[in-house]
Amino acid sequence: MRKNKFSYAHDKIILKRAYSFIFITMVVAYVLMCVLAVYAVSVLDRNDVVRQIDKNVNSITTYLEHGSNAEELIEKKFLDEYCTKTRVISVMISDAETLEENESTLEEIRVAVDAEEVSVFTNDGDVIATTATYGGYIDIDPVFREHMGQNNYNDAILNSEADVPYIAAAAQLSDKKHMLQIKYDAKSLMMLMDNSSIDSVSRNFPLYSDGDTVLIDAKSFTYVSHTDKKKIGMTCSIDPESFHRNKSKFDENISGKTVMVRYHKYDNYIIAAIVPYSDIFGASYAVLGWMIGGGVVILTVTALAMRMAKIRMLREYEKKYGSSNSKNK
Repeated sequence: MRKNKFSYAHDKIILKRAYSFIFITMVVAYVLMCVLAVYAVSVLDRNDVVRQIDKNVNSITTYLEHGSNAEELIEKKFLDEYCTKTRVISVMISDAETLEENESTLEEIRVAVDAEEVSVFTNDGDVIATTATYGGYIDIDPVFREHMGQNNYNDAILNSEADVPYIAAAAQLSDKKHMLQIKYDAKSLMMLMDNSSIDSVSRNFPLYSDGDTVLIDAKSFTYVSHTDKKKIGMTCSIDPESFHRNKSKFDENISGKTVMVRYHKYDNYIIAAIVPYSDIFGASYAVLGWMIGGGVVILTVTALAMRMAKIRMLREYEKKYGSSNSKNK
């Protein structure tokens, strides 16, 4: 009887220890797996951010090397196109005198070329026909006036200072007595020029939800370009001594957020990317959250299953040794 009681108590202790060991081993293994998974994802996230930053930096460097005059090139391309278009139309007008009586021809031309206004002037500057529907004096642009009567004259200008910016193109008619002037909406050209200017180059390279791409003047240490347009011209809040190398990265605390700053110096500029670590490790936090939630569910189910198994086994022991004790009595 004593042997049975001793055996039962001993087996009970061993069983509890075995289940505790298995459960603790599972917890340690799962915690280790979570740590490794988060580490792997964070490394991948960091590498992805660095690759994206380097891509942006290289693109901005290329812009500074070859595209700093992009605004002028875009303007020239547009104006050349409008010059050619106006020259072709001027050739189509064989008799300007007939336009005084039939201005619908000009309206057809205006619709065909998607212009705002088409007008024909004499060499004295008097308008003989126009599609303008507004009242008031209609005049030829002063830039074209001095060339009136000049053979084969053809030119185009951008007037960005007007209340409503416009492109005006002019061409001398073949009769040398009249000049054609066509006005176009400059909205699309102004938009392209704005997007190609150096102060807006950073806006073309955003970084995640809260990251910034910036271009800093190395001398004045002010933002020449910034993802946030409002900060252009402001002084950079980061210590200039942090940018002592030609290319590197460092951590900085900005507005209570820890951020990674990766930069590259080019000529008199510092091209930098500023990304909060909360953006960089967003996926890691999501993975950790899902793994912790899943782990809690798995370990809870396992603990309950092990508890039920232990209770069942202890009951079998009690039944077995209980019946033995009854027989001995």
